[in-house]
Amino acid sequence: MDCRGVAFPKDVFLVGVFPPVRSRYPHAPHMTPTTAILLSLLVPGSAHAMLGKPVRALAAFAVTVGMFLVGYLILEDRLMQVRLFQPFDAIAWMIRWVPLNLLPEAPNLGCTIVASLMHELPDAAGRAEAMRMFRLARPMEHFGFWLTGSSGLLACMFAADAHGLALGQRLREHNRAFIAGVSWFLPGSGHYLAGQKGKGLLMGGAVILVFVLGLVFSAGAGVDRGHHDAYWICQSFFGGGTLASALGLGQLEIPNPIPVRYSLGYTLTAVAGLMNIVVIIDAYSVVDQSEGVATA
Repeated sequence: MDCRGVAFPKDVFLVGVFPPVRSRYPHAPHMTPTTAILLSLLVPGSAHAMLGKPVRALAAFAVTVGMFLVGYLILEDRLMQVRLFQPFDAIAWMIRWVPLNLLPEAPNLGCTIVASLMHELPDAAGRAEAMRMFRLARPMEHFGFWLTGSSGLLACMFAADAHGLALGQRLREHNRAFIAGVSWFLPGSGHYLAGQKGKGLLMGGAVILVFVLGLVFSAGAGVDRGHHDAYWICQSFFGGGTLASALGLGQLEIPNPIPVRYSLGYTLTAVAGLMNIVVIIDAYSVVDQSEGVATA
């Protein structure tokens, strides 16, 4: 077949699987949205810089890398002791290079890779000693865990913003990634800023109520990554709640033996974080419904 004279899109990514970006967004920059996301996760701000947004690039790098660095300086190798699982031998080399088991820090991919490579792998005796030392409290550790964990979640927000820039979208008033970010920190606030105040108060109030009930049942000690790291991954999706716990409530002592009602407290605070994922996603999409999207 003679294809001479036929114009093909320049930035078609996986033709036949994804439709050409430029055919849908004629003003989109010469970067696929997938590339923008990957670059943002690997080096925060790099995609923004390449897309001509130097201020956003600087903000993305300073916030995500800065938070991770400060948190790591507080925790040091203690951070690597809260990995979700220990990989079996077949994938240990991959997890060593790409620590996907370190959640929610993993989306801040560049920082977690560097931290993983800096971590010295101990032998069996060293691992036992590390676990013993891990149970000993360290000053400001709750705040350090909040900083490193939040850096991963905020890296996702900045990646979402780079994705929108790569599509050539420009919101009339509110930035969707910003709306999602404030919803992560204070549930319902994103809806409130986007003009859906009633919905924001209802959804945000529900998340906060469940989280507070969890703290009540656990006597304020329900958010503790050092003792309940799997619960904490879920709790971290409510940024403001986990920060408040890190600065004050998380420093409370847990009695031994642990009362049964504490388990209900851990579960409720984790459920509140999972509920806020729905709030964040809805806030991210509700901006389009409230304002509409204009192409840059």
